[in-house]
Amino acid sequence: MTDTVFYNRRGEIVVPPPGAVIRPRRAIYALLVQAGHVLLIWPNFTSGIPDLPGGGIDAGETPDEALMREWMEETGSAFPAAAQEETAARYQHVRGFHAEEDAEFWIYDQSFRLYRHEAPVTSGRWVNPEGHQAGWEPLATLPNVPLNRAHWLAVERWLPILGLSA
Repeated sequence: MTDTVFYNRRGEIVVPPPGAVIRPRRAIYALLVQAGHVLLIWPNFTSGIPDLPGGGIDAGETPDEALMREWMEETGSAFPAAAQEETAARYQHVRGFHAEEDAEFWIYDQSFRLYRHEAPVTSGRWVNPEGHQAGWEPLATLPNVPLNRAHWLAVERWLPILGLSA
């Protein structure tokens, strides 16, 4: 067993039962600020709690490759090349995470990147290639979005540079 404290996406502590699968996992996520909006994903299994676009880094993939693949899977479009060159901030943490949808516990090494890009966005939500909701939300509403707790830890650090407060 591990001494790691595990949290679910709501930030609640979850204790692994005896025999639980506990494994390491790496992931990368992006907060893209574009035309005063941010892109969020509402996976069907999260009970309305949105995530930042991104996900697991597969064996043999670099974090950049994983982010570009995950972005395409979760938005249906390529990540804006101009935004890739404008990284404003990075944040990384390792924490215990209970992936309720997979019934697994992860020692989750998560990297987050903040990008800015000025191009028009289409408001509203759509169904992404994975069958989940995706959509551009006004940046000003970000402090009030009930974001995945692990993702919120990154966003919270960036609020001041985004001109927002919690």
